[in-house]
Amino acid sequence: MHSQRVGAPVGGTRGGSSYDLGQYQWTSFMDFHRRIQQVFLGDTNAIMRNSELHAFDGDQFYTLRVNEHHATHPNIDVQVRIEYTDFSSPTGTGRVSPAHGANQGPARFTLHYDVDTGTWQASVQVDHRVLPDDIRRAVGHELDEIADIVHQQNAVAGTTSRADMDGIIGEQQQASVFRPGSTAMQLTSHDRAAIRELDLTLQELEYLRNPAHASAVASDPGRVQRAEQRVQALLEDSGLADNPARLDQLLATIRQSGGIPASRLRLLDAHARFRIHQQANPNTTVTAALVEHLLYPQARGLSNFRQMGLNGGHTTTQFRDFVTNSGGTYRINETGNRTITTQSGRSTTVRGWRQEMLNPDTGSYEVSLSPNSTFDDFSVYLEFIDDFANRTLLPAMQSGRQILTVNGIPMLVHHMSDGTSIRVGFFLDPSGQFRTIFVDANNI
Repeated sequence: MHSQRVGAPVGGTRGGSSYDLGQYQWTSFMDFHRRIQQVFLGDTNAIMRNSELHAFDGDQFYTLRVNEHHATHPNIDVQVRIEYTDFSSPTGTGRVSPAHGANQGPARFTLHYDVDTGTWQASVQVDHRVLPDDIRRAVGHELDEIADIVHQQNAVAGTTSRADMDGIIGEQQQASVFRPGSTAMQLTSHDRAAIRELDLTLQELEYLRNPAHASAVASDPGRVQRAEQRVQALLEDSGLADNPARLDQLLATIRQSGGIPASRLRLLDAHARFRIHQQANPNTTVTAALVEHLLYPQARGLSNFRQMGLNGGHTTTQFRDFVTNSGGTYRINETGNRTITTQSGRSTTVRGWRQEMLNPDTGSYEVSLSPNSTFDDFSVYLEFIDDFANRTLLPAMQSGRQILTVNGIPMLVHHMSDGTSIRVGFFLDPSGQFRTIFVDANNI
């Protein structure tokens, strides 16, 4: 087969903090490769570009078939050696990737084009402590990256010098867009693989949040928390938790790439905005679940809509977009707006909305008894929630003061730093965390 070429550029996963290392160690060559086969062989969705892993020959070697899906472009075979090794300790045998420095993850790869034989050859090394459940994510990232580089460069590989091709491969192994502090917008192969790795992590969280899989959560109560921690670690490693403006850019890039479906992109958006807020406010009363609820409206049946309107959706842009894209099911009309100010002095506009829903039986629109309120700047909204919790709700609860309800909704008047006040409605879950919180639209 092939040997790893000395001097070949080394790439690898970023974000070692998103992997649980030290709880497991591979000691069986065959067990390791059995797991590789279980995860990748025969699954055209496991690797980027519907590529396939084939031909395990008992000596760590596979064929990665990059499917070109084009009549005039044949599929491309890459000879790949996959092995586990120790590169986590100072005396480890694995090669260190310079691509990610101290933020390197638990897998590495080298890739080069052999001009003499006209073939691509790669070597993937995996930290021997990677959990079996993380093989798909760690090894999959490397195979994704290899498949994307080969797809992009195969047409010119035969006419490019070895030194130039090594330079091209080395550039593609770098995190360009998805790294903290970056302003770049041109995706590398590593960036594309990072999107898929992030999606895999979101898939697990989405699975655990589904009520149909409650038994999986009940059997391992800490599993959801671990999944959320992995998502948060990847968000930080990829720059998605840098700031709201950069997050908006990166979400647009991911959306354009098609690498994460809409349902999980929304989950990503909520967790990223939560993490951005949490980094600036470590003692926040906000949760990722609350952020998702406040960001994205959800439909209700007509009878529930009459009483409560849409479910969630207290940000102006998402609320308007939802109604616009509803195909005429909903109509809204702004009833007023005012400025709210947080304790830190930040301000934004909060708006009140009349909500209407089409009755398909009568063909007419029915008005909800509950108008909605939305904030123009979501980051200020989250600050406002913490202000309300700490300066209004907590003192009221500690004093034992009765909290009045309006139409079954607990409400308190919140006094802002600019001397004005506004009425706030909320519901708490059994643990005392906010299930929802909103400004009373009738008070705008």
